[in-house]
Amino acid sequence: KKTKKEFYPEIVNISASGVLFAYPSGELAASIGVYTDLELFFKIEKRKIRVGSRVMRKYEAGGHTFFGVQFLEMEPEDFRFLFDYVYGRPYTETDDKYWEGGAAPPKLEL
Repeated sequence: KKTKKEFYPEIVNISASGVLFAYPSGELAASIGVYTDLELFFKIEKRKIRVGSRVMRKYEAGGHTFFGVQFLEMEPEDFRFLFDYVYGRPYTETDDKYWEGGAAPPKLEL
């Protein structure tokens, strides 16, 4: 079921591939679960960035619910802007070979 509501959570950590945010436990925690798809909007400086995303982790601590969200869809120019904002440098072709701003991708066993 799609609904549209605005919440203004605290960003705990952000990268070019996702965000960890916290919000006081309550309505938001009750309505969003793991694997819920969200449309997020970030206002950075004068730019508004729309990001299609998915909740991958959810936990409660200290009266807040924390959501670990993976970015799934973003306009390429918004991704480049976010990358530069987060890492303090422009996105390059070399970064295509890496994960998370320069770190080698983790090895996964499937």
